[in-house]
Amino acid sequence: MDFSLKRGSIIMPVQIADIMKFFGSLTEFLFLFSVFNFVEKGINKKYRKKIQASKFKVVFNTLMKFTVKNHKLMGLAAILFGTIHGLYELNASGYNMSLNYILAGVVTLSCLLILGILGVYGYKFKKAKRGNWFYAHRVIAGLAIVGLLLHLTQ
Repeated sequence: MDFSLKRGSIIMPVQIADIMKFFGSLTEFLFLFSVFNFVEKGINKKYRKKIQASKFKVVFNTLMKFTVKNHKLMGLAAILFGTIHGLYELNASGYNMSLNYILAGVVTLSCLLILGILGVYGYKFKKAKRGNWFYAHRVIAGLAIVGLLLHLTQ
């Protein structure tokens, strides 16, 4: 299917496949943004005093507030765009991609779905309590990173 976007007087064709590849890249960005929440909190925990005493304090605190506030939204958006990307790519390719590529994508998307379920469970039912669900959420995020790296390198 071919769409056209008009930029000035030039008409540019936009392929659905290009949009779906963009959705794949967007999924990567959104997922890594969500993981950055964990990284930032670790940095803050270890270097809080040094950060608060530095000129970087305002930038770090602003970035951290934004990241923490949007963690859930970015995670859910990653699941949405990843699902659309995966379903389209499987359907459009007719399964003509390597099995390793497909499996790595399926494993990564499965991890994202489990992360979303655990996140909703923790948010709705456990609130701020850190239990097994919280640590499982972190471990599965690590597995999703590995799956994403495998998917991108196939």
